[in-house]
Amino acid sequence: MKRAGGPVGAGLDAVIFDMDGVLCDYDFEARMTHMARLTGCAPAAIEAAIYASGWDDRSDRGEIGGEDYLRGCSARLGAEVTREAWLHARARAMTPKLEVLDLARGLAGRVAIGVFTNNNELLAENLSDLFPAVHEIFAPHVFVSGVLKHAKPDPAAFRHVLAKLGGIAPTRALFIDDSADYLAGAAEAGLHTHLFTDARGLAAVLSRHGL
Repeated sequence: MKRAGGPVGAGLDAVIFDMDGVLCDYDFEARMTHMARLTGCAPAAIEAAIYASGWDDRSDRGEIGGEDYLRGCSARLGAEVTREAWLHARARAMTPKLEVLDLARGLAGRVAIGVFTNNNELLAENLSDLFPAVHEIFAPHVFVSGVLKHAKPDPAAFRHVLAKLGGIAPTRALFIDDSADYLAGAAEAGLHTHLFTDARGLAAVLSRHGL
């Protein structure tokens, strides 16, 4: 598969990872089930009120701050959604992918590495507790859309991340995601891309880039 921004095998200055689905398995159903236990609302009602409604997307775009987001969740459900409940449910959905994290550790010091995830302020503020390995490996280059106010798949979002990484040229950066839609935005911005399926495939792509 031809990659955007040049042929596979080109040298890289940066490798940028998605989080959910790449650095960790993400179980949305487990998250909804746990939130249902904590709020007394049915999982389907939570999904409809918060996610299908676009409320969560607005938070991920940075249009709504963390506390306003929680108040809005509570109003939409008719049940209090505390910060603690939200964080507990979020944590239940995440299982680290140890092989991928090891690959990221191996890149440190060789190229700039970062994370770009569509998530909100609450996750950004609590990531060191929710996912300590990401904080350990990537900080301070963990870019959360709700804080940046730039979200995937907007090509401008990727250019913004590259600027934050020190002005790296798109043709010198690889973006890894499990979403073809998000990769399309990165490709439009000029980055190399890799559709993540497993650690073995990612290792092969990194090797072809000389990493």
